[in-house]
Amino acid sequence: MENWYFPAAVFLSGLAAGFGIFHFTRTPGKKQEAKIKIWLLFAVTEAERQLGGGKGHLKLRRVSDGFAKRFPKAAKTVTFEIFLRWVDEALVEMKKVLEPETWLEREEGTPDEIEEKE
Repeated sequence: MENWYFPAAVFLSGLAAGFGIFHFTRTPGKKQEAKIKIWLLFAVTEAERQLGGGKGHLKLRRVSDGFAKRFPKAAKTVTFEIFLRWVDEALVEMKKVLEPETWLEREEGTPDEIEEKE
């Protein structure tokens, strides 16, 4: 059999396609992704509260471990790059929530507008 590479290439292509379909069907849906992002907001806030400033790698490790415990199936299918992007989004949202100026803007307007009202 001198053309052994053709059946091997077909087999490997089928295997790669099967793996891709399997991985695609196991990725978290939009509803699960929303739950994960809400939990990540909580987790990064707690890590920041407990560990304080700095220690970014330790906080990331704590959030990553909690994610793996809370969402074991998603932890197996979500790549680390996607997880880091979600953590970054949660950090941005945490900073927005914890900024005192944003609460004033949401409730009453900007500080200049509040002075004009009084």
